[in-house]
Amino acid sequence: MVGTSLGQELVLKALQQALTRRRPSRELIVHTDRGVQYAARAFRSLLRRHGLVQSMSREGNCWDHAVAKLFFHLLRTELVYHARWQDQLDSYDGLFEWLEIFYHRERLHSTLG
Repeated sequence: MVGTSLGQELVLKALQQALTRRRPSRELIVHTDRGVQYAARAFRSLLRRHGLVQSMSREGNCWDHAVAKLFFHLLRTELVYHARWQDQLDSYDGLFEWLEIFYHRERLHSTLG
C-alpha cells in the first residue's frame, strides 16, 4: 500500500487488508515504530479487537526493529533513490515489482543463509 501522508488512515487500511487476507491467529505480534499513526487510538483499538499484540520500539533505541530498518534502507537505496515515477500508480507498480519479484525471489538474504 502506498500513501501520501503519515496519517492513520493508511495504516488502518493496511492492517484491515492484512487481517482479511491473512486471518492471523490471536496474540500475533505486530511490530511498529513510535510513529503517531501507530500510536493512534483507532490503530491500537483495531489491534485489540483482533487480539493482536503491538510491539513498539523503545524511544531513542535504534537497535529495536533493526531488521525492519535495514529493509527500508535497502528499499530506498536499491529502488527509491534510482526511480523516476510518473505518478502514484507508477510508484506502486515499481514497488510491487521490486518487492514481489526481485526482493522475495531473487535477492540473497544473508540472515536466512
